[in-house]
Amino acid sequence: MKIINITFNTSVAPAVRAKKVEEKLPIFSSKRDETEAKIKLAIVELDGRYGENAEPYAEAKANPLWKSTNWKTAPHISKEKIKVCLKVGKINWVLGTEEKDGEVKELTHIPGLTYEQARQFFEDALVWIQSMTEQSPDAEEFHELAKKAALPTSNRDSYRYDAAQDIWVKKDEKANVSEVA
Repeated sequence: MKIINITFNTSVAPAVRAKKVEEKLPIFSSKRDETEAKIKLAIVELDGRYGENAEPYAEAKANPLWKSTNWKTAPHISKEKIKVCLKVGKINWVLGTEEKDGEVKELTHIPGLTYEQARQFFEDALVWIQSMTEQSPDAEEFHELAKKAALPTSNRDSYRYDAAQDIWVKKDEKANVSEVA
């Protein structure tokens, strides 16, 4: 008679997963990086629609930083006009001002650009955002928009800004060692 040893895995307990701790990055640098990525994507998509090797989209998807304003009426794709903007999170950056009927209005979009002008706008914006540090001339305005964009969307009143770490924390949490003492 032959003896066979069979081993069964009798452990049916589910694997315990540790709760993923989300590391909070400083708002300034994370929003700067997000804005840089949006600008790079805008350039790629502009080139994809209007560049030398442009092809019609199988599935067109709107870009948050630019759109064609006369695509239905333009006789050719090269005659389309493009409206551009810059966003920090979902908040529009003010690009300038315009006086109309005695009122000064903030401009968040620049309409009527050609492909070449729009691409140059984004190339300049990319250089600007890549070189931005917390000491740059526009850094304070950028940081204020970044803080607004980074504020959690639910229960906003239960958060406060911790300037030492440059993050939003729940009001009842101690954010860093300096606040514990």
